[in-house]
Order: sequence, then structure tokens, then C-alpha cells
Amino acid sequence: MKTHFKTFKALVAEIDKREYRNIEGLSAQVSQKDYYAMLEVLPPVYVGDGWLLPECLTGSLYYHFFKHSTLNKYYCVVVDKFKIMIAEQNRLKRAQIAEQTNN
Repeated sequence: MKTHFKTFKALVAEIDKREYRNIEGLSAQVSQKDYYAMLEVLPPVYVGDGWLLPECLTGSLYYHFFKHSTLNKYYCVVVDKFKIMIAEQNRLKRAQIAEQTNN
């Protein structure tokens, strides 16, 4: 079953088609225009390398938007908010430990 889509519109259509079931991990490349339009919809929740649209899709699943800096392309992936927040907390803890051991 396809998990990556060429446009944000195609991603949204697939989520609707699946009736919001089995959607975690679905992704799409998004245009710069769509990226910034979604950024202005509601105040974003910044996490890691991007941001979450603060309105959930279902349960704890959210759109996670980010820019791939090397490729200079924009993407969106459906993520579990709690998993991404825990990963971010762990990343910050590792950075803090590394900083303390270097001092």
C-alpha cells in the first residue's frame, strides 16, 4: 500500500479514503506555498526539525511539517504527537548530558 504521495492534496485524499484509519507514517512532499499556508492556519507546535499543526487528525495523530534543508524541499508526515514529543525530549536530554560531560 502506498505511503508517500506527491502532493499534500493527495495525502489528504488518502487519509479521507482510509477514513482516518491506518494513517500514521503517511507522507507527502508539499509545495512551499502549502507549507506556509498551513503554518498560518493555527499557531504551530514547534518540535524537532519542524512543527505540528495543533489540530489533531484523530486520536494523537497530527500533521508534522518540516523542511529538508539539504534538498530545500518541504514535507508533511502523519505522526503520533506523543512519540515525537518523547523523541524530542530524549534528544534534548542527550544534548544536555553531552554538554555537561564536555565542561
